Amino acid sequence: MNKLEKIINELCPNDVEYNEVVSLQIKQKEELGKAIKKVKGGLLKLKKKDLLLALIEESIAKFYTYEKSLIRRKMERASAPRIFYYMQELLKYDNRFASLSFYDLDNEYDRDGYNRKAEELSERGKRPDIILHIREDNPKKDNVLILEIKYENREILYENDIEKLEYFTSKKKYCYFLGVLIILGQEKAQYLYFQKGDKLKKKEDIRNV
Repeated sequence: MNKLEKIINELCPNDVEYNEVVSLQIKQKEELGKAIKKVKGGLLKLKKKDLLLALIEESIAKFYTYEKSLIRRKMERASAPRIFYYMQELLKYDNRFASLSFYDLDNEYDRDGYNRKAEELSERGKRPDIILHIREDNPKKDNVLILEIKYENREILYENDIEKLEYFTSKKKYCYFLGVLIILGQEKAQYLYFQKGDKLKKKEDIRNV
């Protein structure tokens, strides 16, 4: 038995035809390649909006269920990582969000590809609370979601956060598909939505493209 025959014998036990195994491997690679290309090219377009909104709202629901101590004390710096955790759990274990699982979920991320984020923003403004994107090369089409998280405060108008979300969702730089300012109250959260550099009047105004 020569070397090639030995390899074929190892790959194809129990009299399985070599050609069948090779065909199956090629088919699997082709299907995987198509799936990755489809996801990285812009998600399941017809469902992108609904998936992202469900991911946000369900994560916030879990946060209000399990993190009452943080909410009572309005601990913003500790709250954002907990919301991040609940989002991460949904992306990892809930099959409904499988098409989003190819993306990277990051907290306080300050890179644009391999470089630091633009100087147009302040040092704090360069680090969004939570983003869903693809790291490294980071083409605009892979920038999906940006979240800013604040506790309700009647003395402020959230101007810095609004400016940041308008900037990150605009076509000028990062082109995030959707930006959301989450304002945490003691009983429930309020949401302000941003798309294409504009603050939207209501959730129903979010477009899927």
